Amino acid sequence: MSFLARLHDRGLRPALVGGILLASLLAGAAAAAMTPTDEQKAALCGTRASCRIAKTTDAGTDEGGRALAVVELHLGLADKPAEAPEEGCSSDPDSEAKDGGVEYWLIRAGDAPTRLMALCNDGYGAAGVGEDEVTVGNNRLIHVQSGGSAWRWDASLTYSLSPFRELHERDCSYNTLTPDSGTLLDLDLHRLQARSLAWRSAAASSGDAGASTDEEGEMGCPDWPASLDEAFVAQPTADSVAAYVVPAPLGSAADPVAQGTALGNCALSLSTDGSRGFLVFGKPADSTADAAEIRVIAQGYNELLLQLYDPTAVAALEAAKGKSWVQAPHVEIWTAVQSAAADDSDAPPALDFLQFGIGLDGKVYPGAGKPADLPAVERWSATDEQDRPVQVMRLHWEDQWAFLSGVGIVYSQSLNGKQARLVATTGIVKNRPLFLPTIWTHEPEDSGQGGAHCAVENRRLMLQP
Repeated sequence: MSFLARLHDRGLRPALVGGILLASLLAGAAAAAMTPTDEQKAALCGTRASCRIAKTTDAGTDEGGRALAVVELHLGLADKPAEAPEEGCSSDPDSEAKDGGVEYWLIRAGDAPTRLMALCNDGYGAAGVGEDEVTVGNNRLIHVQSGGSAWRWDASLTYSLSPFRELHERDCSYNTLTPDSGTLLDLDLHRLQARSLAWRSAAASSGDAGASTDEEGEMGCPDWPASLDEAFVAQPTADSVAAYVVPAPLGSAADPVAQGTALGNCALSLSTDGSRGFLVFGKPADSTADAAEIRVIAQGYNELLLQLYDPTAVAALEAAKGKSWVQAPHVEIWTAVQSAAADDSDAPPALDFLQFGIGLDGKVYPGAGKPADLPAVERWSATDEQDRPVQVMRLHWEDQWAFLSGVGIVYSQSLNGKQARLVATTGIVKNRPLFLPTIWTHEPEDSGQGGAHCAVENRRLMLQP
């Protein structure tokens, strides 16, 4: 589910969202824009007498080399959308006057105009602080929107214009009454992957000596360092922590994945060769041939599908016979619950982290925090898209909100009867995760017509198209 869709569930009623655009994408936007033809002008406004073209912006060319332009229409109060407030929309932040909102249309030579989005700023939340900003670049439209109440949010989304689809989203959510509550969510809508960034103090457990006691703290979200796009690390700055987010790429209404299905490239992938995920213990696997890969998706807030390919597992299990499960290859799951010892201060509530392990035979072992709510485990064999034999496990919790406060995944690869290396979705220090983000649900409609989605293909979950 997109960030603004989750806010809609909270009753904050946001509209479309916007995106971040690199300077290179804006090159050419200042060039002379294609002028709408008389036929296109008639199609843009139709019978709406108050409609006027505010500006037309060059948008480069489509995949066939045809010129693109984006037209910004302003509507008077008489032509406001049916779903708009009775008093109308607030399109001009420097004026208290109400109107009928703003529309953005795509035009290209020889085609009828296509409406991209219609905006009606009704304050976007109880605080009435909503704002929209739209920027057009080469085959890109970027919409930045903010709003909220005590919970404030801002979101930026990048679209391609031809075809019109969602490419990237970066969202911030924070409480104006709670310092250090801000969390960033970074979404790659082309690959259906998610990452998150939070203040270190807010992500801390109740037993973390590094948890902040600063009453002032920080409002808003931590800045996303440019270095994170070059190398994703678990602690990019002294006061922020980052983690990979477990995706739910099939959406909130999907049927359970059928037994026998393999997880393809829709899933979050971790590898013990150090190329994907955080290697939190040990050295990378000596070669790609020895590297283990674990893939994971969520189905709701209480079910995980885990897939393992480990070419060393058979020998490792034999070498670890008679030893603790910790020395054998296994999966570790971390979840979080709000601490029972949390006080009434304005600081973010402290978390208690809970850990358990799962052997490759499906047996569950309680770990740190002594979790009582352990999942049921279902297992099957499959073949992935590289024709490798893999083992898949479905973990199902009775608590339907088991991941609400966060979830993290670890795989422990074993060698010669000993734990050799750990790869994880989060940094882990002194057997405590640095940050456990909750899952990200991608609804199929979020990507727009022709956008990326996940579907079963040859008994494997694969990205489409």
